[in-house]
Amino acid sequence: MEDKQTQQMTILAAVLVALVLVIKLVEPPEPEDETTSDDKDLVEIKAEEVVGLTLTTEEGSLIAERGESGWRLVSPIQAKGKTSDLDGLVELVDALRVGEPITGASPATYGLETPKASLTLRRAGGGELRLDVGADSPVGFKSYVRLDGGEVLVASGHPNETLLKPFAALRDDAVVQDVDPYQITRVRLEQDALESWVAERRPDSSWWLSDGRRASADRLTALAERLATLRFETFWEDLSPAEVGLNPPLAALTFTSPTGEITLPLGQERAGGRLIQSPSGTIGTIGELNYIAPPLAELLEPRLVPLAPSLVDSLTVTWEGKTARWTRSGETWTLNGAPDSAQGVGAISFIIDGQADRAAPRRAERRLRAHRGQRR
Repeated sequence: MEDKQTQQMTILAAVLVALVLVIKLVEPPEPEDETTSDDKDLVEIKAEEVVGLTLTTEEGSLIAERGESGWRLVSPIQAKGKTSDLDGLVELVDALRVGEPITGASPATYGLETPKASLTLRRAGGGELRLDVGADSPVGFKSYVRLDGGEVLVASGHPNETLLKPFAALRDDAVVQDVDPYQITRVRLEQDALESWVAERRPDSSWWLSDGRRASADRLTALAERLATLRFETFWEDLSPAEVGLNPPLAALTFTSPTGEITLPLGQERAGGRLIQSPSGTIGTIGELNYIAPPLAELLEPRLVPLAPSLVDSLTVTWEGKTARWTRSGETWTLNGAPDSAQGVGAISFIIDGQADRAAPRRAERRLRAHRGQRR
């Protein structure tokens, strides 16, 4: 019995020794002091100095170039780059602070023989620098890095949290570039006959549908604002326009401004979104269709009287053969010629606050008129 227990204890001790050896071999040894206050800048470089970069990770190598119009991805993706994020890669390098080199360190021990991420920056005046990022340090919020293949350094932060993001996150996901939503004067949705509509903005900033009905200025303005902030959720450039219902499109949304027209073809549903093609030809998905192409009923002006109370100078109500007319003179109201301030203000507020909950294309049997007078 004692021999069996001794044998079990011997095996357990051997396993513990093996685990310790594995940990020692796998984890980088801790440098003697990583928390020194003598850290210094790794390198000084600004985004405007850089004309190109190459980012290499497990995903492959991404090449981006910077020109007068900003960043552009050239390989393996060919698309406009997201300026803030690509400039951010340069700023990441500029912000890194490092301590003294780890004496006699083997790059392989610190994950730098085959780094998790390697970022090469090309300067406008010629020359380049390369940052290799290896394992995270087991002590503090730090990482092991090398600059231009030099000695192993302990750097502040975890650069790989930024460098290892998918390459697609570095492309500009805006559907439309450089549009001023407040210059849009006409919006047209073309699809089936029941849901096609045209809305135009008049000089007084009111919006009207082509059939003569008043549209909601708030909702049309919000729709134009969505155009400026519309973002692709996914990209589907491996599919042709015909394959995704974009040639011809299932629907098309056209915005008109003094600078011209922007047409967005809309296609099938895919991956939880609606396929759309940008003016530059990029195919991807956006969120719910109602987000950018609301049905006609949602565009109608819901207010019964689309005027601010302060702009109403008279109100006439005809109901079952009886007529009531309120008229304002300065700050006072009269009802059919008699003083009636309280009821006049209350009646106008009631009408102004009233909203229709849905379109009702029927003939009106009773009539209400509110007049906007000339204000001086």
